[in-house]
Parts: sequence; C-alpha cells; structure tokens
Amino acid sequence: MKINTHHFLVVFVIVFALFNSCKKEDGEQIPPSLTVTFSDGSVLSDTASEAGQSIVINVSATAGSENITYFSLISNGEHVLDSGLNAES
Repeated sequence: MKINTHHFLVVFVIVFALFNSCKKEDGEQIPPSLTVTFSDGSVLSDTASEAGQSIVINVSATAGSENITYFSLISNGEHVLDSGLNAES
C-alpha cells in the first residue's frame, strides 16, 4: 500500500494551524489603580466623627488590562459599599 505523504503533510499543517491559532494571547496583565483624592470637605487625616455624621472620601479608579467589574468598601470587617459595574476607566 502506497502512502501519500502529500495529503498527510497537508492535513498535518492544517491541524497544527488550527491548534495554534485558537490560543488566547497572554500579554502583560496590568492591575487596576485606586487612588484616594482630596477635595474641599473631604477627610484629610485621622479625624474623629460623631455617630451618624457624614464624611467624604473620594476614590479615583483606573482600569488596567481589564474593565473594573466590582468595587466594595469594607470598614472594620463590614461591607459599607458593595457595587457591581462594568466600566472602562
């Protein structure tokens, strides 16, 4: 029985190309950046406040490689803010 190497080679190249073309590209993953910013009326340092008094905290978030999809603020082990989103920075 004669082996037709030309057809075997073509099939091998096609299968090889399919397996290599379906991989996700692994680029450098850049983490998100969170920055606390200050404006008039915001807390600048250790500040005592009474129960029920409002304080202002400004947070600026910049997405890295992926969109920011979840943000939570935890104070003394308790979730104060729990927000789901999908936004580019």
